Amino acid sequence: MTKFLRQNYLLILLLIFGAFLLSININKPFIGHHDFNSAFFSDIGRDLVRYDIKDTKLGLVQGGGAQNPNNLYYYTHNVPLHPWLLALSFYFFGLSEFQARIISVVASLGILLLVYKITEKLFSISAAILAGLLFVTSPMIIYFGSSVFPDPIAIFFSLASFYFFILLLEKKRTRDFCILLISSSLSMLTVWGSYFLPPFLILYYLIFEKKKDLKKIL
Repeated sequence: MTKFLRQNYLLILLLIFGAFLLSININKPFIGHHDFNSAFFSDIGRDLVRYDIKDTKLGLVQGGGAQNPNNLYYYTHNVPLHPWLLALSFYFFGLSEFQARIISVVASLGILLLVYKITEKLFSISAAILAGLLFVTSPMIIYFGSSVFPDPIAIFFSLASFYFFILLLEKKRTRDFCILLISSSLSMLTVWGSYFLPPFLILYYLIFEKKKDLKKIL
């Protein structure tokens, strides 16, 4: 444990600093810039807790008030992982802005971790520290990194896919391949934009890797 802390103390300090910045106004009511989206997704997460799973079938129930469980109205324009995570947070910890925002905060800290690790892997520790600082001190990240949007979760899983793709090319481990599959699948369950990532990873693999495993590509 002591060795781990000694080797990663700069990253740990970055994560603590990031947690402090992202936790500012974490309890604030949904009255700010783009908070109509935060209220919208939180409402869907709340309804997943309010209604029985036999009635919702885990569909994204949409409505400003109580509905007839036999005639629910659904939001069908996005993939469902983000509202499912919100529902889990509400179910275990209760309903409030904090419980809604904490999902995005944890995802944003995960993004910071991956930005650091990817930059360290491709460049150097000093570049990783700079990249982490630039990321976590960006006003856009400080504000939107704790907003109740699916994007931080999707970016986290997309970067995880990219990181384990790098490890897979380097070490050819089955473990990295499995995590790549899981993280890219979870990313595609979060926002539609994530569907652009796997084709480009496959394209890179086909063009630049000499020994190709077509079974894995399929």
